[in-house]
Amino acid sequence: MNQSPRVAYLYHSRILFIPLVGTILYKLQLYLFEKGLVNIVYVSRKENKLRDKLLSGISNKTNYVVCRSVKIGRIFEKVKSEKILDVDNTNYSKLTQEENYSLMWTLTFSDSITTETKKSLNDFIPENFPIKKTIIIPYNDSFDVVCDYIFQTAKILANQGNIVYLVTIGNPISMLKYLFGRNQREKASRQNFFADNNIIVVQPPTLFPFRLLKIKLIATINKRYTLFYITRFIKFIRSDLIWCFDPADIELVKHLHKSVTTIYDCVDYFSTLDQDINKKIQRDEKSLLKHVDFFFVNSHALRIAKSQIRKPDSVVPQGFDLDTFTSEGLLTNQEKREVQTLEKIFRKIPKPIVGFIGNLTYRLDFKLLNSIITALPKVSFVFTDAFLPMPQDDKFVSTEALIKQIKQLKNAYLIPKTISRKVVKRIIKEFDIGMIPYDTSYDFNKYCYPMKLFEYFYIGIPVISTPIEELKRFSKFVKIGNDYKEWKSHIKYLLSQPWPHNYHKEQLKLAAKNSWNNKVSQILKFVLNHH
Repeated sequence: MNQSPRVAYLYHSRILFIPLVGTILYKLQLYLFEKGLVNIVYVSRKENKLRDKLLSGISNKTNYVVCRSVKIGRIFEKVKSEKILDVDNTNYSKLTQEENYSLMWTLTFSDSITTETKKSLNDFIPENFPIKKTIIIPYNDSFDVVCDYIFQTAKILANQGNIVYLVTIGNPISMLKYLFGRNQREKASRQNFFADNNIIVVQPPTLFPFRLLKIKLIATINKRYTLFYITRFIKFIRSDLIWCFDPADIELVKHLHKSVTTIYDCVDYFSTLDQDINKKIQRDEKSLLKHVDFFFVNSHALRIAKSQIRKPDSVVPQGFDLDTFTSEGLLTNQEKREVQTLEKIFRKIPKPIVGFIGNLTYRLDFKLLNSIITALPKVSFVFTDAFLPMPQDDKFVSTEALIKQIKQLKNAYLIPKTISRKVVKRIIKEFDIGMIPYDTSYDFNKYCYPMKLFEYFYIGIPVISTPIEELKRFSKFVKIGNDYKEWKSHIKYLLSQPWPHNYHKEQLKLAAKNSWNNKVSQILKFVLNHH
């Protein structure tokens, strides 16, 4: 498993000049940093072997070292990680000659500076000196839930050279593990993805054992502590931007009191079948829209729906993993095994195939699926065997029982699930038609904009869908069916003739236009031009 990305913050302290005190403090810092218990380090300019050992350890364990003092000077050269100068409220005209000399050398050995440094030392900094931004993305789900839009956004932001923190509000760590079992945190299934893309995962520690969080009072106290912890953390790292995706982020946005730029990247019409919870979601989102600095939506359907509360600053692309789908890179051993298994399975599935990529949840129109699968016995319907529990909604739908009914149909096939987009690409290539069978009686589905649309488009297959508002714009490539009879007619028509090559060319252009890179870049450009 790859090493988790890490940042160290470097300060200067005169106390470390004192021989015995310096030795003790350097040894203590070496131990704490090695154990991952601290990321703040103090050094002095006085030569010391323990200091050099500490700086060497930092270089080996971190991706970035952020210097918080103008006094570090030439010793900054000893750091081999990417070096960033971050000083604020510094009037360099009032610095002593020695401090100015140290500042010059600190800047010389810095790879980039922060926006705060640029503001503080504007006239001192060369115009073209690289500026490094720090971006926080709150994450409210567990890692078992594949929130691709969050992970892909973090990936693009990090690959563009920003320091990206994914603050896992939904994945806290117990205080005991934080202090004594920190390495256990690296077992998250997504850890390699985060490490490969320089995404720094921050897990807030809980005050109480998880078993006690079922008690309402303790849960409330812990929630307030978590909010306090995250707020203090954001202020300490001097974040440039908070990139929100969830109405639940309103409490964090309020606590920051406009001390940092905030955006709401609205990718869905958030709702639930539980009306009490749904009312809270709508209240939270309404409040979030009033508090954030910038508001973006990824579809015209969402623009219309949300404009009653606040007009979005811009409609941006949906988000498609173009890099993975265009890559011809080697598969990992795990991916190779998955592909080999799938090839054997697909050899036994009769053609033609109408397929669905995605989790099996309450969102599916099970009545439609039962009817259409039964009505077309010579067509194979393929799903990934990926039931995703949504307890708040499943209690109203009996999702597992409905999935079981689908499994019992002779021409319905469930294949092993995967989290690899490269494997997903191989699966879609087996489809003759891609389907999006969401129940549009739910607002969440009616106003959604499925990411799988552009995965289907990239491979070059026709799509059949229920009447999702945003998909009506793509009538050339997406057939909309309101009931199983219309689905039956569309499927028969699409299977009766080859898919035009020029249609595939247009689909490829649409997929590329909606890449994650295009989406993220458009948002950042807008924020930069209007902030």
